[in-house]
Amino acid sequence: MADIVDEFRKSARIERSGANLIRVAFTYGDSPGEEADRFRANKVTQDLISRVMAGHLTHSSNLAGETVQFFQDRVETVGQSWMKLSSSIKATPASDPRYELLTLTRDLKRREYESAAQKLGAAETLRDSERKGQGSRLELLDAASPPEQPETPRSVIWLIGLGSGLAAGLLAELWRALRRATPAFGVPNAAEPA
Repeated sequence: MADIVDEFRKSARIERSGANLIRVAFTYGDSPGEEADRFRANKVTQDLISRVMAGHLTHSSNLAGETVQFFQDRVETVGQSWMKLSSSIKATPASDPRYELLTLTRDLKRREYESAAQKLGAAETLRDSERKGQGSRLELLDAASPPEQPETPRSVIWLIGLGSGLAAGLLAELWRALRRATPAFGVPNAAEPA
């Protein structure tokens, strides 16, 4: 299975279609409709989708854990700062001109602490729901199937090739004509002195 996945990984596209939809598409051999291709397409897509889903769930769980850790550190830091301000206010007499500024700063730190503690609680709830598997819902909407016809018809590919060839030929002939018409325009020949 790993060699088949490696074969198809070369041409696989995983793209987001909106906020809640991921589309997986890939190309494979030129023989549409063969049963072996259908089977391989289903197996490879199932494997890729299961990897994407597992990766998404792991990422969501890790992100929730990191968020909780961030808010725990923030609550601890702000709490210590709040306690230091409270102790410095107790040591400062009310007649000191810095007293009001210290009181205001302490109140701001208290509000910041309460806000961080509230966000910590929400982050812990999110982490717990992620651990229980209730955080996000992933499902496979459509089973894999090979296309009935190629994305680009062969006639369009032939026309593009024909047009590109004609354009390259015309440009080459134009270059040769310009070189003959104006000798200074072209690259000097080896026989001519520079």
